[in-house]
Order: sequence, then C-alpha cells, then structure tokens
Amino acid sequence: MNRELATPYARRADTQTLGRIASRLSELAAECAALDHTGAGSPIAGVPGEPWTSQQHAIDLAQRIHRYLAARRARGALLSGDWFADPAWDLLLDLLAAQYLGRRVSITSACIAAHVPATTALRWIDRLVEEGALLREDDPSDGRRSYLGLAPALAIRLEQWIERHLPAPAEPGQASAS
Repeated sequence: MNRELATPYARRADTQTLGRIASRLSELAAECAALDHTGAGSPIAGVPGEPWTSQQHAIDLAQRIHRYLAARRARGALLSGDWFADPAWDLLLDLLAAQYLGRRVSITSACIAAHVPATTALRWIDRLVEEGALLREDDPSDGRRSYLGLAPALAIRLEQWIERHLPAPAEPGQASAS
C-alpha cells in the first residue's frame, strides 16, 4: 500500500474510532456465531433450487446481491489500489446470484467475478473446494471446462445473511425502513 495515501487516514484513527470498530466487529462475530447455531442445514424458503422458492423472490435476491457487489466495486473509485479486495466473498456472492438466476458459472467466469488476478482467484477456488464450500463439476461435453456451485448448506447461510443485511428496496410509494 502506498504510505503517502495511507498516512492521512491513519492519523484520523483515534481510540474512540478504534473502539467503535472493535465493538462492531464483536457484534458481527456474535451474529456469525448465532448463524452457526440456527440449524443452517434446515430448509428455508428461497434456497436456490428448492421448489417453494418463488421465481420473483430468487430474482429479488440476485438483484440485491448485484447491487451490493456494484457498491463494493464503487469503493475502488475512492482510493486506488487493492484496499477492498475480498475474492472469496465476491466469489461466493456471485455464485449465489448465478444460482438464483439459474446460470452455471465456469471457473473462468468465477475468476473474473473475484476481481483479483486469475492465479489468486484460482488459489481461492481450490481452497474453497477443499473446504467443501464450493462444488466443482466437470463439463461432460468439454473436458477443458468445469463449473462451480455453492454447497447447499453454505447457500442457506449466505441467504440468511442477505435477508438480514441487504434489505430489499422499498416499493414505490413506501417509506424506507432506514
């Protein structure tokens, strides 16, 4: 990271700011722990591929994911460099949105969605496959291509996160909840 760019931002960080950040991180850790104990393996409405998922609900969730990812990309316009690189998170959300829209994602497309060099994306993909978060399926008609998908339990947990943290936009004429 360029020290000349980072220095003005580092000076602004005081103990109160760091305390607020630490507090928020603790809250997020608690929310993550709660997700692990909510029966993530149980079926919920809206899970990709489940028969009770309405098509409109799936499209809505995919749109919320895409808006979120676009906002993440817009941060890069504020500061140059790779301050906001988070390839695993971008990959997982992109795969979930594709699943909701009924699209298959090749490894090549997944690398592009990660917004990092291809070698970095491939390392993350390999790691996520090894850990069981992603499922890799070879294309039977083209041995050079493989597709990726999310493990079902992870798809459920990601959807729960989306429902909690990426609210649907208000309908026209309705007041915003924020």
